[in-house]
Amino acid sequence: MFFMKKEDLERIYKAKGMARGTVFQIDTQYIISKWGRAGLEKIKKKAKEWGYDIPYEGVDTMGWYPLGLRVISLLLIKEVFNLSDAKIREMGTVAPRFSFIFKFIFKLITPIKKFAEGVPRYWDEHYTAGKLEVKKLDENKKILVAHLKGIKIDPVFCVYLEGYFEGVCRFLFPTSTCKETKCMFNDEEVHEYTLTW
Repeated sequence: MFFMKKEDLERIYKAKGMARGTVFQIDTQYIISKWGRAGLEKIKKKAKEWGYDIPYEGVDTMGWYPLGLRVISLLLIKEVFNLSDAKIREMGTVAPRFSFIFKFIFKLITPIKKFAEGVPRYWDEHYTAGKLEVKKLDENKKILVAHLKGIKIDPVFCVYLEGYFEGVCRFLFPTSTCKETKCMFNDEEVHEYTLTW
């Protein structure tokens, strides 16, 4: 288990930007699918101990909530269920299956070229902070490189997004993999995610 310092949580909570309520619905569905309602109650209890009111139930899917709460939710899940980074990544990989926004937009962005063109808009539908853009798409070499700029909150979010982007791409190519090849927490200017299939 790891324990977050109050000052670190406050820094995360105050991060610029907002996230759609759907991210909390996704977390709620994931928690219940893995640990049942008892697991959700554990998370809610720990959230109160940490001093945050996270909208796991009764959330407005398309409403905007502090981005910091989205990251704190991941940290809560990691701590309460003693998850490794690999498990947080796995959580990200399955998340697109629960996303209403993804299911709606995905119908509009296939095949891969349209998918690549839709990536920035897809990010903007979920978050008001950061800019996600495709820097390279090579259909012959089966590679897509995306840069996420202007957002640096906590490494747990980087790991989650690595899995999430892989999960999204697997709707097109079931054997897709994603690797964060550059990270702002390693003194890089961007988070770079490289997808292959």
